[in-house]
Amino acid sequence: MLVTDRQRSRPGAMRASIAAGVPFIQVREKDLVDTELAAAIACIAKLTEASESNGKPASGPLLCVNGRPELARRLEIGLHLPADFATLGSRDFPLLGRSAHDDDEVERARSEAVDYLIVGTLFSSASKPGRAPLGLHAFAELVRRAEPIPVFAIGGITPDRVAAVLACGGYGVAVTGAILQADDPAATTQTFLEELQT
Repeated sequence: MLVTDRQRSRPGAMRASIAAGVPFIQVREKDLVDTELAAAIACIAKLTEASESNGKPASGPLLCVNGRPELARRLEIGLHLPADFATLGSRDFPLLGRSAHDDDEVERARSEAVDYLIVGTLFSSASKPGRAPLGLHAFAELVRRAEPIPVFAIGGITPDRVAAVLACGGYGVAVTGAILQADDPAATTQTFLEELQT
C-alpha cells in the first residue's frame, strides 16, 4: 500500500509508482478540504487510466481515502479510519480499513469487521518521530490477535524489511517515504512487489 503525502513526494513519484504496478493507494492528505481532496483523487484515477492504456492490469490499484467517510461514499471508494476515529454507524463502503497500535485498538477493529488493518509504527519512522517503534515481536502478537483480518505493517518499512514483516504473519506493507522520496520510485515499487511475492 502506498500512503500519499504530497509534501514529502518527489515530482512524478506517484505517477512512476502507479506505472510500476502499485496495487493499493491510500490518499492521506489531512490538510486538504474535501473539494481539494476529491480533485487529488481524480488526478490519481487519471494516472491509473494512463497506466492501464500502457498495458498495465485493467483493474488498477485499489483506492481509499483517509478519514473522510462522506467523501468516500460520494466517490464510491474505500475508507481508511485512523485509530482515534469514531466507530461508524454503518459501513457502506467497498473497502473499510483502520489503523491500530495496541491490543485494544485491534479488538475494536475486529468488532467493526474491517477488511484490513494497518499496524505500527513498526520501526523508527521519519513521519512519526515521537512514536516509539513496536518492534517485530509486538507486531507479530497484534497480527495474531487480528486474525483473520489481513494486517499491513507501517513505519520505517524498506524493501529489505519486508521478509521480516511476512515472517511475523503480516499480509503486506504500507509505505510513504520509501517510495515517494526514492531516487527511482518505479524501481523501488517493483522491488517491494518482488519482496512481497517471495
